[in-house]
Amino acid sequence: MGRGKQKVFAVYRGDTFIDVGTLKELSPRLNVKESTIRYYISQAYQRRMAKSKNGHYENRMIAISFYEDEESEDVIYAN
Repeated sequence: MGRGKQKVFAVYRGDTFIDVGTLKELSPRLNVKESTIRYYISQAYQRRMAKSKNGHYENRMIAISFYEDEESEDVIYAN
């Protein structure tokens, strides 16, 4: 990738780490669409989960996005 920074996502189910990678890498590994992973970091998903009445936090999918600098491997958090 010529831009130097790559957007990377870390996916969790509750507090349990699932996987990390780009949308193209994660989508087939998690068997979900790229748009689903994008939805996990959206404000709409956060509001929906906050209003949820079942309280099963350990089963919720969570995604955190950040940029990884390809040249220096620095991580720039950007969720």
